[in-house]
This record gives sequence, C-alpha cells and structure tokens, in this order.
Amino acid sequence: KIPRPPNAWIIYRTDRLRQWKAQRSPHDPPVKQADISRMIGANWKHEPDHIKLEYEKRAAIAKADHKRKYPDYKYNP
Repeated sequence: KIPRPPNAWIIYRTDRLRQWKAQRSPHDPPVKQADISRMIGANWKHEPDHIKLEYEKRAAIAKADHKRKYPDYKYNP
C-alpha cells in the first residue's frame, strides 16, 4: 500500500517527537503516544505563523515528491 504524503502537522510532529525523545532520560516513565500528540498539538497551536509556513512549505515539497514517485496515486480510505 502506498503511504499518504505527510502534511505540515505530521512533519512538525515528527520533528518535535525526535527532539522530545532526545531530551528524555532512559529512566523517565513511558508516555502514551496520544498524550505526546496532545502536548505537541498544543505547541503547534501556539507556533508563530512563520514557523507554520515553514512546515507548510516542507509539506508541499513532500507532496510534490510523492506525486513524482507515485503519479497515479489516489487517496482511497
């Protein structure tokens, strides 16, 4: 199955999750993915427009790469 191209939120979440994991100690208690997404989502809502625009641009590039890679792709839930 062909994966969907990532949108700005997915790219932002991936970046922030990588940063969050790098800051954590191996001794920290585990955290549910839903809780992590909620925390990162709150951060996304408060990001300035220029940060969101950067992620929108990265998403557009990812979408164009996806279209090049899979020209006949159609989203089908």
